[in-house]
Amino acid sequence: MSDRDIIASKAEFGPHTEKALIGLAFEEPEFFEVINHYLNLDYFNDKKVKFAYALLSKYFEEYSAIPSRSIVRDAALKTLTVNDDYEPVLEIIDAKLDPREIPIIKGELLKWARHNAYGEIYSDVALEAYDNGEYDKLEVIIDDANKVRDFGHLGFNFFDRYEELFIPENVDHFTTGFASLDKFLNNGGPTRKELFSWFAATGVGKSIAMVNAGVANILAGRKVLHVSLEMEEAAVGVRYAGCFTNLDTNTRFQDREKNGFLVKLDKYRNTYRDSLVIHEFPPNTITVDHIHALLDNLRKRQGFVPDMIIVDYLELLNCRAQRGSDEEYGLQKKASVELRALASKTNTFVMSAIQSNRSGSDPKELNKDLDLSSAAESYGKLMALEYVVSLQQSKQEYSNVIPSIRLYIAKNRNGPKFKQIFADIKYSSSKMIEKEDGSV
Repeated sequence: MSDRDIIASKAEFGPHTEKALIGLAFEEPEFFEVINHYLNLDYFNDKKVKFAYALLSKYFEEYSAIPSRSIVRDAALKTLTVNDDYEPVLEIIDAKLDPREIPIIKGELLKWARHNAYGEIYSDVALEAYDNGEYDKLEVIIDDANKVRDFGHLGFNFFDRYEELFIPENVDHFTTGFASLDKFLNNGGPTRKELFSWFAATGVGKSIAMVNAGVANILAGRKVLHVSLEMEEAAVGVRYAGCFTNLDTNTRFQDREKNGFLVKLDKYRNTYRDSLVIHEFPPNTITVDHIHALLDNLRKRQGFVPDMIIVDYLELLNCRAQRGSDEEYGLQKKASVELRALASKTNTFVMSAIQSNRSGSDPKELNKDLDLSSAAESYGKLMALEYVVSLQQSKQEYSNVIPSIRLYIAKNRNGPKFKQIFADIKYSSSKMIEKEDGSV
């Protein structure tokens, strides 16, 4: 194709860029996988490049992996005959990229891909979805477009960096609110990009445990976003007030007790003023994408960037698939995976809670440790979690002057399982305090 032909046809790419695309596939397969979503054979004018790209696509579609040059070269030799103009095809497959050109070509391809991805917003499918109020379909288009980006992080080069693994200060630990529990989880507590969940029957103390963890991390200098899908914002705020002060929130309207709350909270405000945001959404109405949007809004309007995100609770969070389009088992598993991705993408520690099934409330079972088999509706939702700690309480433990509770490590990717922690729980102040005898 001549220069004049390129100008006249307004081709998607120039002949050099077309050939460079094949080289990028072999040399930077992760980048090519992103771009490939927006490519098709019609975009290539050079028949030899089109042939090489068709071989690449065949392997990628079949194995979900970019093949090596050698594999594509062998496939080309098996397909071509001596009568074909095979040498230029092999040259395209074998050609190495000029290192100076790589960032420029990648940058131009990213612009092109993002332009096409966001252009889908104006497609007939998107406009029809807008007219029908099917906003989830529009969110998928936008989410896919947001994924068009280069991979700046090249991974952990083990033999260049393994010394870092033996420096305790390199691990950024969060707290569950219980020192004895923390020591079993990743040698000092969960970290960023991890998902932790409390696990219990209704009314035992899952939401209180999340508030306690939020307070403990705030006092450790963290910023916390508490997303409530069950209680309204003020009700969650009352629990935080009780947990910070260890005062009975039922008496907060009485003059003397009210003054006690305000004096203590004023002291905390001086140090931790911008450390906690509570945001309420109706249950079963939002996905992780809404939390991403909330985070973006908080950052732009308030300069608030949390270190920890609490979502109360997992079963009340939708996944991107519409409810009714899949069985509940699959939907909850997808929501859990998306919540785990939230932790990774935002570099935060995410905490949530999971409801147990009826066996978790069975009086005959209350003295036993609550394990993962008691997960309500979907065992699959537990797969994405790094840590699951169950809360268990018998009638006798609830009837104590100060009710007590047992914490049991049901899942732990970074430490031992089946350890038990003992604590007191003050429902009137939403305060949980580890017992002196700690754990066994």
